[in-house]
Amino acid sequence: MFDKNLMKLPGMKAIMMALVVLALLQAACIVGWAYGLTQAVCLLWDGAAMEQAVPALVMFALCFIVLQLIRFAQETMLDRFSLARTLELREGILRKTFDAETLLSLRVGAARVASVANDGMDEVQTYIRIIPPKIIGMVAVSVPLLICAFVIDWVSGIVLAVMFPVIIFFMVMLGRQARERSKRQYATYTRLTNRFMDTLRGLPVVRAFGASEAEAREVYENSEAVRTATVATLRTATLSSVVLDLCATFGVAAVAIMLAFRLMDGSIGLETGLLALIIAPEYFAPIRSFASEFHASLDGKNALAAVLAFDDVGNEPVSDKVDPSAEPGDATVPHKLEGGEEPDSHEPPEDSGESRAIDAPSDATSFDGLQSVVFEGVGYRYADGTWGVENMSFQLNAGDKVAVVGKSGSGKSTLANLFAGFVRPSAGTVRVNGEEADLACGAWQQRVRYIPQNPYVFRTSLLENVRFYRPDASREDVERAVAAVGLDNVVAELPDGLDTVVGEGARGLSGGEAHRVALARVLVDDRAQVLVFDEPTAHLDIETERDLKEPMLAAMRGKTVLFATHRLHWCDDMDRIIDLGNTRLHQAGQTASSSNAEGGEQA
Repeated sequence: MFDKNLMKLPGMKAIMMALVVLALLQAACIVGWAYGLTQAVCLLWDGAAMEQAVPALVMFALCFIVLQLIRFAQETMLDRFSLARTLELREGILRKTFDAETLLSLRVGAARVASVANDGMDEVQTYIRIIPPKIIGMVAVSVPLLICAFVIDWVSGIVLAVMFPVIIFFMVMLGRQARERSKRQYATYTRLTNRFMDTLRGLPVVRAFGASEAEAREVYENSEAVRTATVATLRTATLSSVVLDLCATFGVAAVAIMLAFRLMDGSIGLETGLLALIIAPEYFAPIRSFASEFHASLDGKNALAAVLAFDDVGNEPVSDKVDPSAEPGDATVPHKLEGGEEPDSHEPPEDSGESRAIDAPSDATSFDGLQSVVFEGVGYRYADGTWGVENMSFQLNAGDKVAVVGKSGSGKSTLANLFAGFVRPSAGTVRVNGEEADLACGAWQQRVRYIPQNPYVFRTSLLENVRFYRPDASREDVERAVAAVGLDNVVAELPDGLDTVVGEGARGLSGGEAHRVALARVLVDDRAQVLVFDEPTAHLDIETERDLKEPMLAAMRGKTVLFATHRLHWCDDMDRIIDLGNTRLHQAGQTASSSNAEGGEQA
């Protein structure tokens, strides 16, 4: 199954031309070694001396060796090309995942992005590597061999020519059914991955409400649906492969039977019959090879369609909810939670897809020597038309520490994501050092460090985890940062100290330890000018939070800080407070008690 979208990949046309040339050379080599082998066998059959058969054997050996070299060159070229293209596609997916214009994971589902970026990329790489040469081989190898068969023996040529369209007919008929089943299986798998991801994220809530058994049944039912769909797809793909293989076998058998009758009546010679019999299976070899990879072609085609569909995400109008039965390539946006709540606070909200009220330069603004950041009437609107925050006007000077407080759903995380540059405002203006600026650009984000509720610990050494922002940091700098955040006792207990592998599947870290790692990353990196905390202690018990407070305050010294929290004891350590209510700016003052005040005073 050749997907025309393959031709959209850079360099694909040149690769296709090279494959055509290599396929023609393969056909020539096949004819060469078949002719050499036939000549040698016939000479020896007639009782000739071995010396007379040497030239034919040399021709056979040379053509056979060249054929293997051509195939090796073809596989090497496709291996490198497929790896390069999949790396580019994966990089594009990851870029779109974190780009403020698209926020891909929130538009199509984080689980789907993860699935496509991992398993999907492997399937695409396999698809690029195996399908183009097999499709081209069915034409550029089989057609020259068919012509050769007509030249050698016109009866064998007719048999081969008749069988080819029969095989193509079965390929089309069975391929359509397999393609539809494969699409349904892919859509079912997408629903399962999204459902499973949602269940994991909401596991504390599920357990709190005693809904664990119901969720477990739901996940089981979805997994059974995937199993059923996968088995049905495999059954159809296997049937297709068997039918194509049988057709090719019948074709070779028909040629052999016709040759046998004519050899017995003496209408053709041994040399002609043997050459035609050798050519026949080689004629069907590309078709049989394609049949053996039929299922891989379906999986790869669906994965490629999903990857290329991501290119259009962010350019089209978006809907207000996810369609769980969406086909691969459909891009939708999750709707805002009922009751005006925001999405999970550890992730940016979905982009509304609207243009900003201003045309800010992407990377033109210089953020060196940060003096002030001013929000003037800034607002952010979700895809369903409701406002996450609206008419936000305040100023942060260099070194200011500002707390953002408010009830759940009031817009704390939205404001934090706007300030960090994860999303662009739907209205209003942002000024940095007096100049209009776009915070959703690399130049600003390189100066911002974002600490969420659940910092991620990578599966690597603790040393490399702390070096996340500064890979060139010395071991001494890491040790000082680890001691400053109170991780030195943990390091002393680890078998290999800082070189101990931590993270998923290795030595696990508690929630408090993970937050200490995140703080150590900030302390090691002296380039950060702005720190954005999005309820970093929301999931910690009060004792752990108390232990972390001192190193967190130490990390804030000399930085411009935006600290979103619902625990008001942090307000005593902040310079100013922004109190949010009902997604609007109610009051900015010096104490948490100002939340009951009226008005829209600027901070």
